[in-house]
Amino acid sequence: QVLSSHADEITALVAAPDGTWLASGSADGTTRIWDPVAWQQRVALTGDEGEEATLAVTPDGRWLAVGSASRTRIWDTATWQERAALTGHSDTLRGIAVVFAPNGQWLASGSANRVTRIWDTATWQERAALAGGGNTLGMAVVFAPDSRWLAIAGLASDATVHIWDTTTWQEQTTLTVCEKEIHDVTVAPNGRWLAVASRHTVQIWDTATWQEQARLTGNGTG
Repeated sequence: QVLSSHADEITALVAAPDGTWLASGSADGTTRIWDPVAWQQRVALTGDEGEEATLAVTPDGRWLAVGSASRTRIWDTATWQERAALTGHSDTLRGIAVVFAPNGQWLASGSANRVTRIWDTATWQERAALAGGGNTLGMAVVFAPDSRWLAIAGLASDATVHIWDTTTWQEQTTLTVCEKEIHDVTVAPNGRWLAVASRHTVQIWDTATWQEQARLTGNGTG
């Protein structure tokens, strides 16, 4: 199937945990919900035109978060009605990175303004504002599988990953990356390893000690 209703660049895709729908986010100001059986559009959610969209869904599939440069909109997936619009980030040059904690209790929204905001999914009130160094802190965000810590990295010229304790929302440690161009951060399903990808290197960190365990290097130039 080819899904081609968007009028601008598609910037994000996410599927419901139970596979009952697929969401596509676009810079055309809409997030479209698709039926994965008939591949027909169910609904188009109105957002902010001209802003790149990022998407996240709760583990139970109840809420869909649509992040843009201006705000993060929360949609009820049972009715596709907007539940909340979360604001507070001051940087509107880039989209907002959004991710739900595996326990479903928090939403983290990271931005290039160097602050990652934590939202309570029961009330949609701000729980914490995590500020740190780096030029673009908050553009890559990942929770531990047990939700006990949160890793926040800056992309582009930043070279640090900040680890936060989600019990106290205090910074636990800072990891220094060997290259000033972080591309992505991910964690193993069992939570034992954190991988940080930069331009030519992937660094592996032990999450029990936060000691670097390995560097995987390639020979490319891009």
